[in-house]
Amino acid sequence: MLKLIASDSFLTVNKHIMIIFGLDAAVLLAELASKQVFYEEKNALDESGMFYQTVEQIQKNTTLSQFKQGNACAVLEKAGVLKTKKKGIPPMKYYHVDGEKLWGLLNQHSSKNLTNDDEISLPTLTEKFDTSNKRNNKNLKGRTEINNTITKSSLSEPVKDKVLDFLAYREEIKKPYKSERSIKSLVTQIEKQEQAIGSIAVIRVIDTSMQNGWQGLFWDKVQKPKNTAADMAEIARMMDEGVL
Repeated sequence: MLKLIASDSFLTVNKHIMIIFGLDAAVLLAELASKQVFYEEKNALDESGMFYQTVEQIQKNTTLSQFKQGNACAVLEKAGVLKTKKKGIPPMKYYHVDGEKLWGLLNQHSSKNLTNDDEISLPTLTEKFDTSNKRNNKNLKGRTEINNTITKSSLSEPVKDKVLDFLAYREEIKKPYKSERSIKSLVTQIEKQEQAIGSIAVIRVIDTSMQNGWQGLFWDKVQKPKNTAADMAEIARMMDEGVL
């Protein structure tokens, strides 16, 4: 099943999967299926049949930011087609795609005349995941306000993206920012730091916090002059490679 949606040179996004889970989740699933098949053929899965991928690796191959990856994972995990776990220090995220569960959901979707009481029709299934999406996002209005706060800030575009990744990371470790005021305070703090030490330094501080499992941002870890030509070239390179 996984080989049907996996490929080395391109991602095969199944339209039925896209209808059920949404485009971002379908793209993520295609990428993870491709990697799982690769590691399985190399006998490189761990003892529980899982494999490790970084946020940066997935983003480079799919363009999905950490924020979008988190939302897509939540939808797929809720459906039972994806399992994730963290282990190691610093914690690393492992994945496993359940091909049998996915096959069952696709069969339910493609069946035109369902007679088994245990099967779920497409409208019911779609409704189920709509509800799941709303629950995972908690408050869509609040999330829009957060995005607007960041979008309207004076932060550079790469730093805005990194801040969104940091907010998604805080939700993932069960320590989300709980008010619009706290978000604005964070953005103001980062704006001042970007003006003082530059975009690259700010991005490195945020990355360091996430990689070490820290809740806060520690500006004394990186001190650097305001953006130089070399900094801007580095930002352009990272954006081209899909790291930002």
